[in-house]
Amino acid sequence: MSEEKIKELQLKDLPEEDDEETGSLDVKQILRRIWQKKILIVCITLVFIAIGLFVALSKKNFYTATCLLVAQTGSTNGGGGAMSSIASSFGLSFGNNASTGELSPVLYPQIIKNVDYQKELMRTPLNFKGYDAPITFMDYYSDPQYCKDKALKNNSKKTPNTSQIQITDSLSSINTLNSKEQQCKELLDEKVTLFYEKSDGYIVLRATMDEPLVAAQLADAALQLLQKYITDFKIQKAKSQQEYIRQRYDEAKLQYEQAQNEYARYQDANRLLSTATSQIEMQRLQRNFELAFALYSQLSSQLITADLQVKEDTPILTVVDPIVIPYKKAGPHRSQILFVWAVAGVIIGILFVLGLDFIYKSFGWKPKWWKVEESAQNKENR
Repeated sequence: MSEEKIKELQLKDLPEEDDEETGSLDVKQILRRIWQKKILIVCITLVFIAIGLFVALSKKNFYTATCLLVAQTGSTNGGGGAMSSIASSFGLSFGNNASTGELSPVLYPQIIKNVDYQKELMRTPLNFKGYDAPITFMDYYSDPQYCKDKALKNNSKKTPNTSQIQITDSLSSINTLNSKEQQCKELLDEKVTLFYEKSDGYIVLRATMDEPLVAAQLADAALQLLQKYITDFKIQKAKSQQEYIRQRYDEAKLQYEQAQNEYARYQDANRLLSTATSQIEMQRLQRNFELAFALYSQLSSQLITADLQVKEDTPILTVVDPIVIPYKKAGPHRSQILFVWAVAGVIIGILFVLGLDFIYKSFGWKPKWWKVEESAQNKENR
């Protein structure tokens, strides 16, 4: 009995050794199988290359205009910086009028996505090739008479038509976009981009279009609007304070002129009188005139200070690398597209061959035209 058990154990161990041997030969078998089906894999790869060639040729050239910027703002400390020293030489002081708010360049990418910003940008006239008169970005991409193949599709399911929404007085301050504006906004999000490099402190503005001149014009318009909106955001507080002081200054000036005229008229009318009543009235008018002049003079100084503060708070975008018409295309990279499709074809071809072999070994099914590897067929016969 012991000898029979030993033989059984030996017989059981034999398949495991075969499995280990076959496992070590799996890679060689796969490579041999790929080599056997190389013609099929090449054919599949050629099909994918043809598709990739069609895709690469169907893509139109596009150009990117780039601008490198650095944000520079005035000093925001209580002293008012350089303007404070200038004002102090004239007996003026910024005091607490200096703005302490600062619009961080980190927020600049959000400004170009602002609805009002993009509404203005999409209505910027651009010189498209083949047209004598400038055409706005919105008209070029939404009006079929200009560019039928680029006309935006009016998908009412995805984009609600805000023209059907009744705008009441309570909603008059809410921004609304019609279907064309909404789709143009989404297109502008792709065409115009702004990137802030926090570590180096520079800003990159890019505009991508199908024509080099239009790309440069769109980038320039985006830059000008960016400067405008940054300025409006930054000096909003200083300008509101300036406007308030200007209104008080106009009122004080009017009161000063009235008091001055009254005092002068009374002096002319009572030049020969020396009564106590006339002297008291003259003194009263003189005090009113002096108070009005003091208030007028003080507000005049504050108005000058406010004007200087607005100028100092105005941010400046220093252009390090200006916008240039990009005559060299930015894309598409057709060679890369072909390479990707060719690699995909090789991988799909190999997976196709190995997949059919796996199905045959697992389920015993194969297409009639598919030739099985001889080793697998011999195992099946056994």
